[in-house]
Amino acid sequence: MDGQIHLVRFEEIARAFKSGTFPSLVNFMGFDHWGNAFTGMYPWISGLVFIIPQMIFSNPIYAIMLGYFFVNLFTLINAYLLTRELTEKLCWRLLGVILYQYNTYHLCILYGRDALGEALAYMFLPLVFLGCFQIWKNKKTGILTLGLGMGMIINAHLITMAYSCFFLGIIEVVRFFQKKITLKEIVRFIFAAVTAGLISCFSLINVVVLMRSNKLITPGKGLLPIIPSEMFDSMLNNNISDNFPSSWNIGIILFGILLFLTFQLFTKKTGSWKSWVLGSWIVFISTFSWIPYSDRIICGRFGNIQFLGRLDTWVIVFLIIGAILYLNDYDQTISKRTTFSVITIFMLVTCIFGCVKYQKIKNDNPIRYYITQKNYFDTINNNGNSHTDYGIVKKRDFVFNREFLDKVPQSFKVTETRSNSLTLTFNSNNNNKVSLPFMLYNGVNYRIEVNGKNVNNFNSDQIVKVRPAIGKNIVTISASANTVNKFTFALSIISISVVIVLLVSDFIKSRRKSRFL
Repeated sequence: MDGQIHLVRFEEIARAFKSGTFPSLVNFMGFDHWGNAFTGMYPWISGLVFIIPQMIFSNPIYAIMLGYFFVNLFTLINAYLLTRELTEKLCWRLLGVILYQYNTYHLCILYGRDALGEALAYMFLPLVFLGCFQIWKNKKTGILTLGLGMGMIINAHLITMAYSCFFLGIIEVVRFFQKKITLKEIVRFIFAAVTAGLISCFSLINVVVLMRSNKLITPGKGLLPIIPSEMFDSMLNNNISDNFPSSWNIGIILFGILLFLTFQLFTKKTGSWKSWVLGSWIVFISTFSWIPYSDRIICGRFGNIQFLGRLDTWVIVFLIIGAILYLNDYDQTISKRTTFSVITIFMLVTCIFGCVKYQKIKNDNPIRYYITQKNYFDTINNNGNSHTDYGIVKKRDFVFNREFLDKVPQSFKVTETRSNSLTLTFNSNNNNKVSLPFMLYNGVNYRIEVNGKNVNNFNSDQIVKVRPAIGKNIVTISASANTVNKFTFALSIISISVVIVLLVSDFIKSRRKSRFL
């Protein structure tokens, strides 16, 4: 289901760009064609790795395959950039990359859930911690790295952004009490935040404008925990399925590494790795059903995460940082080649077998969709998943309640959907105004034609209401982006490009300098 939600957004955006128009904030494809503001409320700039291939290939399966290829490639690259900052030893750098890329939870995000927003945020998360380490080491490039990483996370998944900020805040508080924090560090974090703001201004302004101008239904809140017995059962069975969020896990290999490092905590070995391992444990335990979270917490801002298993992302990041720092300091008594080879082989075997086993399971869940080149568009377009999310609320109720839907003409039918418009038909035996199931968001430019003629008075309490002719009626609803949308998009793209150019230039200069020395 998550894949359907993301891919229909990406398809609509790709078709808009191909037709020479800018995507509107509302959706005409999918979501029961009610005009939900998914494109405006759910950031998509990071999703260009899927959107651009969809613009190029006529076969959507090739486009999806290429999108997944780029997600995996950039995840590997960003993970390597982080481990490169943690150690000079190539084997431990590569080991960290393999652990980050091929762990069970990441496979669940990518292939079990098709949670592409989270997968894209996971792709950029290593840059956030790379930027932090660079700032802590008094490197100016940390501003750009942290800004780019956080900005692209905002452009992918707002929940990941919120929890990343939360954990970074805790880390900085700890550093404050350890008397490690400096004024220069604070200033650089502020500059990084400004950089992230410029990179994500398009996504943030869209969300802010829509939420301030409309009263919306947000996705349900909750803190569904991981049940340890189910987690261990799933872990031992090498299961990447998303069927039961209570069983999401980090995989048997990473859990074994966590146990090993836990034993090392009680030795005389010292180093900053201990803090990262402890942090990993704290976050890990916080996901368990052992903790009775109050309704106030569940219904508050923390409840936006919905599934506590999502915190496994930070369990993994903290654990890998701790593991690489530990191996960098205490690898004298072990064979680097043997350790690297054994862990890598086991990781790749569990990855391949887990994916193959999962793909062989068919029809285990009604929200599974089996796409081909022929059925792809109909599958993602003619689907009502999450059709109330980001919907408009009136009088504490969704505008399309049962009473409203019962009054929709029985002959009502959506006949055509395009990137920025849709066409619908219905029959009428009188000229009385008719309310149609399509939402109108404040802050969005709409245009409506009834039987080929433009109409102006069509907004009835944020619902389309038109006066029909007797007989068959054809209504076309379209929306267009405004100047602010286009300007902020351009600003975001320019900011991303400038930051990447500056980082690449700095990398080239540092390489030349090291060779000269």
